[in-house]
Amino acid sequence: MTQDYKEDKIQYEGKLLNRTLKYIIPHKKKFIQAFFFMAFTVAFDLLYPFLTGLSIDLMTNDAYSFNDKMVILGIAVVVLLIVQAIAQFISYKQQLILSKIGLDITDSIRQEVFIHIEKLSIGQLNEIPVGKLLTRATNDPNAISEMYTNVIINLIRNFVYLIAILIALYIINWYMALIVSILIPIVLIAAIIFKNASRKAYRNVRNSITDVNAFLSENLSGMKVTQIFNQEEKKIKEFKERNTKLRKNYISEILVFGIFRPFIYFLSMAGTILTIVAGLEAMKDMTLTVGIFISFYLLVGQFFEPIQQISEQFNALQGGFSSAEKVFTILDTKPTVTDHEEAIEMEEFSGHIEFKNVWFAYEEDNWVLKDVSFEVKPNETIAFVGAT
Repeated sequence: MTQDYKEDKIQYEGKLLNRTLKYIIPHKKKFIQAFFFMAFTVAFDLLYPFLTGLSIDLMTNDAYSFNDKMVILGIAVVVLLIVQAIAQFISYKQQLILSKIGLDITDSIRQEVFIHIEKLSIGQLNEIPVGKLLTRATNDPNAISEMYTNVIINLIRNFVYLIAILIALYIINWYMALIVSILIPIVLIAAIIFKNASRKAYRNVRNSITDVNAFLSENLSGMKVTQIFNQEEKKIKEFKERNTKLRKNYISEILVFGIFRPFIYFLSMAGTILTIVAGLEAMKDMTLTVGIFISFYLLVGQFFEPIQQISEQFNALQGGFSSAEKVFTILDTKPTVTDHEEAIEMEEFSGHIEFKNVWFAYEEDNWVLKDVSFEVKPNETIAFVGAT
């Protein structure tokens, strides 16, 4: 393997994001539009708990007659339906914009990878498995595109949503919000630990998938050779080793997510219990109405929902980073054979070939041709005979 190609070169996430930004910049106006739509959907999601709590307080207020309460309830239902319809339409427009951006990003990365692969020398292409090159030009660009058009957008939305809910909780009742905030440091610590563990687990899975794909690509195309030399048992053993490694890495990844998800659910239940206990005490002291308590309760439930979604999106995010690492490893591989800047393009060939003292090696110091000299004149035929 040449020194220019380093498999699975690990890069920092910040560096990876900076390098992939060049694919995003041409679509920055559309991204701004998508973020604008995202802000609207966050605002609409926050309206539901407030309108619900306000409706309950108005319905339980003895100052209004039964007919007035029915009118208020009807207005609240209509407003909620209108808000929901607008939110769904905006969400549709946002998804449409992001889908188009995703297709453009995938196309740009795939074109760049393919063009660069064509520039690599024959020796380099012989060292990199065909299956890996195929994955770099197909699956990995899709994962990078998904990282920007789906994962990162939703992560930003969820973080904004969390902050907005936290502000709303403090506006409704700062004392109850302070009690619920006790859980936030625990969530942050768990998220940091999970982030590091999930990236390692996901990278191992992606590497194993690439190894299996590369093995299948090479062996399926060379199956005739395997059968001619009666190497079926050997290849089956090699495939089992790769497949077992992939299975173990999948199990490790499942264990990481299997611990984090229930833990976040446990914290959400703890937050709900704290809300109920603090809310009942406040209502006993007549410092909290039923409607405000319901609004607070609904917001606390929504607070832990994006945290759960963030945990789900970590998987895809790590996939994007892992794919970016692999794509940039290929793009950073410098061709060992390049055309001279002042090279003269040959327009006609005479058909007369002469080799003088030719040395050639796929790997350094492992010479295949050693000081070879021969001449092939027009209408002559020459044959090379060797082990391969």
